[in-house]
Parts: sequence; structure tokens; C-alpha cells
Amino acid sequence: MNRKVVIKRFIILGFAGLILSSGLLLSGCKSTSVDESTSHSTVNSSESSQNLDTKDATIDTTESSSETETTPALPPEQQALYTAYQNVLTNLLDHFVLPDGKSTNTKADFFSIQNVDEEETEELILAWTTTSSFGNIFHVYQYDTATDTFHVKWNKSSSVKLYVKGTVLIPVPVNYGLSSTDEFYPYGIYQYQNDKNAYTFQAYVDAWQKSYLSADYDGNPYPSNIDTENAGMVYCISYCREGDDYVNDYNYSQSQFDQFCNENFGIQITTDHMMELSSENIQSIIK
Repeated sequence: MNRKVVIKRFIILGFAGLILSSGLLLSGCKSTSVDESTSHSTVNSSESSQNLDTKDATIDTTESSSETETTPALPPEQQALYTAYQNVLTNLLDHFVLPDGKSTNTKADFFSIQNVDEEETEELILAWTTTSSFGNIFHVYQYDTATDTFHVKWNKSSSVKLYVKGTVLIPVPVNYGLSSTDEFYPYGIYQYQNDKNAYTFQAYVDAWQKSYLSADYDGNPYPSNIDTENAGMVYCISYCREGDDYVNDYNYSQSQFDQFCNENFGIQITTDHMMELSSENIQSIIK
């Protein structure tokens, strides 16, 4: 088989079971985690009292101030959104029911309310961290206030990396590439499409590590003409439909690949600053 030309029938999600049972290491674009913070505003109010002494025709003024801490009321739409998220999270915690009404055998470990696709509405993110040695499983839900229903944006049962630019990275079940798995593991990319209101498959990404293989499986030498920066790694980004054959051309240098990552990934969403799924944390959504 000519490995440079094609690897038959690349279907990422068809191998979800293999992904979840594997302990392979995925590496790719560098990213940072999302930090969340809650702010409170303090309103200072002062009260003034005036005492009029008519006998002396003088005015004695006494001022006293008191400080009161208050939490601003949420806008109606955000109030409805957070209330809906509170309700479904409580249902998940108490009855093992997902936001779309489906039952689950395992409750999520963490949750977060934040934007995952650069749209205005915040999504509800659920994370499972104990079901796979490969990585975390994320589900993404969006609430429609008009219909009081939840739309599933992403709920595939596979370990993924989630990014704020609406990108989902899924490792492939088998490394057919030309790099050590310690340095790079091939993956597929799904991108959120606003017009379709869904994530669609976009590309397959692989790498060729010079120190790992000086020539490919057909005897072709490492493409030093592509690696003009002498990074020791070149990349293949194959745009194709899910399940199609792909052309295995390693024609991206390190800097070109870094630019691709900056344009398509952004900050990675992790569980580091998500909240543990508990009654106390659910109630803290609205204070």
C-alpha cells in the first residue's frame, strides 16, 4: 500500500470505544486554560439628617453613612438562562438525566457556563474525567429561551479537547503517522458552524518527525525543503469529508502549523477552573 497517498476510510467516531480504552498520549497545539471569576459590586449610601434650632436660628447638620453590599440583578434573559441551567444540573445530580432528557449511567464530574463558539449566548459544558484514561469527555448544550428546550451542540462519547473558537479535537484510534506518539499524535478537527448550528468535520492533522523517521514508508526522504526552520517536524493538514480518503502530504512547516493553530483553536477549555457538580455549586450559579 502506498501510505503517502492514502489511508482508507478514516472514521474518527467509529473508533470511540478504542479511543476510550487506550492510554495513548496526544500532543498538538499549545494552549492555556480558561479562568473564571465572579465579581460583586458594593453600593455606598449615605444618610444626612439636619436638626433645626429655631431658637438660635442656626442649623446643625449631622451626617452618617452606612455601607451595604448588594448583588446586581441579572438581566431577564440571563436570569432565565441560568435558572434553566440550574434546573437541568439538579436533575442530572439527583436523577442521572442529561439536559436533553436522556438518561446516563454516570453523572458528570464538572460543569461550567461559558461561551464555546464566540457567539453571544453562554453554553452549558459538562465534563466527565473518570471514564477514560485517554482524556476528558465533554458535552455542550445550549438553551433556547423561546422554546424552553436544550439543543445538543456536542455530546459524542469520545475523549476530546475543547477550544473557545468552536473547535473540537479528537485523537484518531491508530497512529499511522511518521512521528513518535511522545511528540505528536494525529487527530481530527470538528468546527462549529453557525449556519448549521452543529459541529462538522473539517480536517485531519498529522506530523512527520525527522528524528523518528528519516524516510517515509515508501522510501521518500524527510522534506527538508518544507522544514526551512529546521524544527525537525513538518505537518500534514488534510481537508476532507469524514470517512473519505485523504492525501498524506506533509507540506506545513512549524511556523505555518503554529499559525493554523492560532487561527483555529484559541484557548483550551479544561476542567481546571470548572466547578465540581454538587448541589452547593449549582445553587451558586444565581446568588
